[in-house]
Amino acid sequence: MAADLTSGSPYADVGPLAGRHIVVTRPGMAGVRLAESLEALGARATHVPLTRIEMVDREGLAWRLAARAHDWVIFTSANAVRAAADAALIVAPAGGLAEALAGVQVASVGRVTAEALHDRGVAPVVVPGRFDAEALLEALARRDDVRGRRFLHPAAAGASELLGAGLAALGADVETVIAYATVPDEAGAAALRRLLDHENVDLVTFLAPSAVSAFVAALGAERAVGIPAASIGPVTTAALVQHHIRVVVEPDEATASRLVEAITARYIR
Repeated sequence: MAADLTSGSPYADVGPLAGRHIVVTRPGMAGVRLAESLEALGARATHVPLTRIEMVDREGLAWRLAARAHDWVIFTSANAVRAAADAALIVAPAGGLAEALAGVQVASVGRVTAEALHDRGVAPVVVPGRFDAEALLEALARRDDVRGRRFLHPAAAGASELLGAGLAALGADVETVIAYATVPDEAGAAALRRLLDHENVDLVTFLAPSAVSAFVAALGAERAVGIPAASIGPVTTAALVQHHIRVVVEPDEATASRLVEAITARYIR
């Protein structure tokens, strides 16, 4: 089990990450699993969630799913899948998201989001190899069932408008519904400050720009730049660079498993 702030667990003495103390900022079970993966390689992994997910307009999203007024539903994160699955329970309590999306084409921004859909019995028909909005737009542009079609996009508050604008340019009619928001976790921020007051940390992992913002808000800009960062991918890296935080690890594919591999590679050079 991943270490927590009160465990007092010693550093492991075996594995490629032995003697390394790594902070995992990702919330929820996904963060716990990432910490456990690092611990399995010998690290001391402390799980300190800096953000949390709040559902937004669950009833509104449920109503749109029930109306079946869209030809496509497009998912750009696993959190969006979870939000839609939660909303689907209102209109399809027995069949869940699979029933709510029956007869609708589904697109996923990448493999992690696609896995979240598959876990709920939904098989996306478009999953680009690259995990970003541009790749998804490129994949959809090659199809003949996009122009004139109606798209529903459950999105995060503050999400980029690139996808909606790109779909509109392809001739699609897009309705974006704010399904969830990522907000700072004040308890996590306080826990992080306590941790850094008493212990040394070798690396902090970041899997979203929102975690970067929460990290800087928790520590202040001057203190935040003093700890090396491991970034999940280019968008998160850009947020780190904007705050002058040194990025020492970025995998070639934006997945948690590749992040673990990249962290390991750094320390076994």
